[in-house]
Amino acid sequence: MFGWTRDHLDVNIAPFTGEAKLNIDLQNFEPLDFFKLFINDGFIDELVTQTYKYVETLVNNEGIKENSRTINEGISYVYYCNGT
Repeated sequence: MFGWTRDHLDVNIAPFTGEAKLNIDLQNFEPLDFFKLFINDGFIDELVTQTYKYVETLVNNEGIKENSRTINEGISYVYYCNGT
């Protein structure tokens, strides 16, 4: 079984030989362009999918009414994100 250890391992770290620069053209970049460098469509799709699953769980929970404000806001948000 694997476990954490405090033993130091001999690790050979290769030296960085590249150029220290951004590999993208920053001309005419807008704030949204920077955001999209880190948060892509796949991430947003997964966020929407998981949010929708969470809302379904809440709706199916017997203790929460289907017309609950929280549920309606959650469903509205998911539909907004999906563009539907």
